This record gives sequence, C-alpha cells and structure tokens, in this order.
Amino acid sequence: MSIKYIKIDRNRSNNEFLNEMYSQIKHDFGAVVEPFLIHSLSPKLLGGVWAACRETELITDIVPRNAKELIASTVSQINKCPYCVDAHTIMLNALGENKVAESLSKKGEGNIHDPKLKNLYKWALATRSPKEDIILTPPFSIEEAPEIIGIAVFYHYINKMASMFLSETPLPFNFKFSKMVLKIITGLFFSFSAKRVKNSGDSLKFIQMAELPEELNWAKGSPEISKAFAGLSNIIDNIGNEILSPEVRKYVTEYIQSWNGEYPGMSSKWVDTAINKLDAEQKEIGRLILIASIAPYQINQQMVISFRNIYPEEDSLLGAIAWGSFLVAKRIGTWLFLPFCK
Repeated sequence: MSIKYIKIDRNRSNNEFLNEMYSQIKHDFGAVVEPFLIHSLSPKLLGGVWAACRETELITDIVPRNAKELIASTVSQINKCPYCVDAHTIMLNALGENKVAESLSKKGEGNIHDPKLKNLYKWALATRSPKEDIILTPPFSIEEAPEIIGIAVFYHYINKMASMFLSETPLPFNFKFSKMVLKIITGLFFSFSAKRVKNSGDSLKFIQMAELPEELNWAKGSPEISKAFAGLSNIIDNIGNEILSPEVRKYVTEYIQSWNGEYPGMSSKWVDTAINKLDAEQKEIGRLILIASIAPYQINQQMVISFRNIYPEEDSLLGAIAWGSFLVAKRIGTWLFLPFCK
C-alpha cells in the first residue's frame, strides 16, 4: 500500500463507528481498499463517501453494475487517474467483463460490443465537456439519471483524492505485461462480493440526514442516492467551514463555479490569477486546493509542505482536498443533468 502525504492508522479497533463501517465495506465491496482508508482519518467523511459509493455503484435497481464500472473506469481515464482505471477494470473482471476491461485498459472501445455500454462509454468520455452533443443529448433516461450521473459525479470526486494521496496502481506490480493477469486474478477475489445481492439503503445509518443541495438535483429520482449525496455534501461543507477561511472558500468557489471542464495545461498562471486577492498565507491554501481539484498532476511536495506549515493536522489536509474536489464534482453534475431540466 502506498499512501502519500498522510499517515493512516490501520488499527482503529477502539472506534466502534469505524469498525461497523469497515465490516459493511468488506461484506459489500470486498475489502477496505485505499480510497476508503484515506478517508478513515475522518470517520464522518468516510461515512458519507461510503454511503454515496454504495448506494450509487453497488446497488443496481435500474442500471447494471457493469455499466457503472465502465463509467467509473472511463471517468478515471479522462481525469488521468491510473489508480482508479486499474481498480475499476479489476471490478469489470470481477463481473466477468474481461474483454471490456481489456479495452478500457488500452483506452479504447474495441471490445465494447453492447450498444448501450458503448454509448455510455462515449458519454463518460465527454463528462468534462459540457457542450459535447452526447452530453446535451445523453444516452439514458431520467429514471437512470441518479445512478448514471451519480457514478460519474462520485468518481470525478474520488479521482482527485486518489491522484493526490495514492500511488499509480492498487496492484503490487506496475509492469505492463503482468498487469492484465494480475487484474484477472484480483478480479476473482472481488467477484464474490460484486455478485452478492445487497439491500438498498443499508449504508445510510452512517450519515446524518440533510437537505439535498440544488447542484445535486440529479439525485432526486432515487431516495437512497439522494440521501447519501445530501449527507456527503453536508459533511464536506461542514469540514470546509471548520478548516478554511471565508476568503479561501470564496475565491476557490468562484473559480470552480466558472470552470467548464477545461484542462489548464502545465502552466500555473490560471491558479495565480484565481487567488491573487488572498494574502500570502491564504494563497498557499487556495493554490493547493485548486490545483488538487482541477489539475492534480501539477501538485508537488513543496505545496503540501506549505499547507502543512499552516495546518499540520493530517485530517486538515484530507478535509481541504475533499472540499475542493467535491466542489468540482458537483459542478460537473450540474451540466450532466442540464438536458433533463428543459
């Protein structure tokens, strides 16, 4: 396991809330994998993340699990998150979709023969491009929207967290020629939990009920998904309010609300412009949050050190990155749902 910038205490046996959650994650997902572990620094945040993940990805009331794993893999591809691409092609293998997994690993659609899956693949590829025709005329119904938009929004969040805190793969080796075999073997491990029938709503006991924000209106068609994302959003908002100054929240939010999915390239001028009205200390905070949320490939260790000089606590770094990453995910969700609002 390779986790960057934060230290995770695996032995949390004295935390009853966390232990109960771990038990459900192991049963329903198969293992407490690193994306869950990094959130365990803040058990309430993990509760929200797990509820949003489980009720959207693992419960298949309308949309089958293979379609959701395909969307998760494809969103991870456009966000340049190799860890999550590997993780969700492993899950496709767990579901018996070996050829689809192989195609996605090679960044193509060659072996995606099912027309519905192929259209969802093309849609997921365009989720950072709000003006693309396939986003304006999505290949799914309003009844499918909570599950399909939900999985895309969730992985636009998780990709940023994984890119910030995790290594490039969940596999023990990162050699091209051994990866496919390792993915198939690992998929067998997860196949039992992937195919296990699960009860909708079981994870909601780990969150407090909250009002669904307008940016998450795409979730309204599913009571469970709606409650899960409302709870996660409320938790992350509270974390942001506790950790960050009003000024940092203001300028980061203004930038993200005007952002339309574009990649800023390698230059950092975009972030300097966004935070230029903040004082020197707050600029360090705003810079890290915006870069981690929009262009995590620009992160370097000095940015993290500068943040930790101001906020030395492990959970503060996690919470600040979660706050910015979820803002971006919510922003994407607004344009994914826009065609259904007309």
